Amino acid sequence: MISRAPSQNTGPSGNSDGPVASLIFRSDLLGPRPGLICAAAVTALLGLVITGAVFGEILEQVLDDGWFGTDVDLALSNFTVEHRTGWFTVFMRQVTDLGGTAALVAVTLSTIGGMLMLRRVRLASVMATAAVGSSALTLAMKAIIERPRPLTNGEIIFASDSSFPSGHTLESAAIYGALVFILGSLVASRRARLGVWAIGTTVALAIGASRVYLGVHWASDVAAGWMLGLALVAGTAGLVTLDERVANFLQTDARTQVSRLQSLGARSSILGIVGLAVLTAFLVGVQFEV
Repeated sequence: MISRAPSQNTGPSGNSDGPVASLIFRSDLLGPRPGLICAAAVTALLGLVITGAVFGEILEQVLDDGWFGTDVDLALSNFTVEHRTGWFTVFMRQVTDLGGTAALVAVTLSTIGGMLMLRRVRLASVMATAAVGSSALTLAMKAIIERPRPLTNGEIIFASDSSFPSGHTLESAAIYGALVFILGSLVASRRARLGVWAIGTTVALAIGASRVYLGVHWASDVAAGWMLGLALVAGTAGLVTLDERVANFLQTDARTQVSRLQSLGARSSILGIVGLAVLTAFLVGVQFEV
């Protein structure tokens, strides 16, 4: 009797699958509660769809009849002009500086440097991606939309480039959001993590509000910046978290069964698939409204 030699492509589960299929079919990758992980992933994708839909609605209103301010834009702009006070204007100028180039570069470089010193390369990559990605999005969107700025600043602060989206808001939402994710990953206390999230959210919201108060942006510019910044940092943080989970799984459960090259291929394939799903979810939301 002639026996058939076992296939060399047999994966950890005994199926003749590649490393990606083996990871998918092994429940260890998803931990002891795979259903909860899957539910969280679906919820996150739905959140990106909603974020995209909100951004799409804002963009549609701007392009349709809100080029020089939607009804909400004009109402909020007029309100801030009528209620400006000296001391609060000084305060809001200080707040808006937190979203300026100097502050954001300092936060970005110090965070990346600190994470590299701690050998937390993945966390450093979150900040790097947030900084580069938000800057690229700001430049691209401003060049494409070219919406004029409001004329209600009263020479409080000068800004000359196009208005949509608010660069201060988008970049600060992404960079301070990345900082919140990084700090939250380093602290063990749930109360401390909630405090970090609360402070980061307050800073991002305050910077956006300051742009409307100072008259250099319409409220819709700011809202669009929040949506884009949130989507960028959430997608980046999710992919980095997934990569860390997959890498740990391969090191602990499959080191003797897949080569380093196969491990890299599995991680790249999974991140590529999930990254495409993240981008698609946001664009599907945008398409619903535009």
